[in-house]
Amino acid sequence: ADGWSEPSSASYTSCDWFGVSCNYMSEVTDITLSNNGLVGDISLVGTILLQIPTLEYIDLRSNGLTGDMHAFSVSMAQVSAMKYLDLRFNDIEGSVSNELCVGLSQANVLVNCSVECSCCAHEDLCECSNTSDWVSIEFGLGCDGFEEPQFRCDLLDTSGMS
Repeated sequence: ADGWSEPSSASYTSCDWFGVSCNYMSEVTDITLSNNGLVGDISLVGTILLQIPTLEYIDLRSNGLTGDMHAFSVSMAQVSAMKYLDLRFNDIEGSVSNELCVGLSQANVLVNCSVECSCCAHEDLCECSNTSDWVSIEFGLGCDGFEEPQFRCDLLDTSGMS
């Protein structure tokens, strides 16, 4: 099965949904929908996820999400259980709010290098390294072609989505 069709059981809950995990009390704690072809405005996604106060882990990387990261992160800052957020390889712009940074530790917020974020590990994730996985945002080249350190590089999405 594709994980999207509705089962015939009357006891079907959100804990049975594809990409959703729950705790022992059947409360949603984890949404992992990376590389699923999701499209839409990230701020609307934030409005929906805000209704899940037990949400700890969100992995929506490598999709077609767009919009303002700041609006999304202000919403997510209100989810006190949040521990991990990965939105890399989407077309999200803006900056991560200070409110979200206060609630999450540095290692737990992963966004594209072009998104401003004072609490993200950009120095580890956005520094150009001479490996086959790194490419220049500006020119599509490896790091060897640059003498100037101001050229940013992003890790290539090896999952097939860009």
